Amino acid sequence: MSDGSISSSGDLLEFFRHHDRCRHWQISFTLQNLRDVRHRLSLDAEIERVGDSLLELHAMIKSNLYLKSRGAALRRTDDGVDHMPPKEGILILVEKERARRRIWTAARSTTAE
Repeated sequence: MSDGSISSSGDLLEFFRHHDRCRHWQISFTLQNLRDVRHRLSLDAEIERVGDSLLELHAMIKSNLYLKSRGAALRRTDDGVDHMPPKEGILILVEKERARRRIWTAARSTTAE
């Protein structure tokens, strides 16, 4: 929040409580409205952050940058086997994220009409 952005549910309250210009603002939120706004900001930001991370990770896997960058961080267990991240599990999550975004985009375009 130090840069002035609102990125989490707690940031909205901090913004209204501590921002210099807030003293001059006349904002009439009911408690329920404020809770709804905070909840939605929190969920949307978290979902997008996770989704973006998954899609970025998928792109790295496809280009093999991920495997190269993880080369130095391989964990060698007692049996002497190098263990890489579970690529198949990540790809399943990526497909779920893509499906979620398609549904979300369709829902937004339907409500906009």
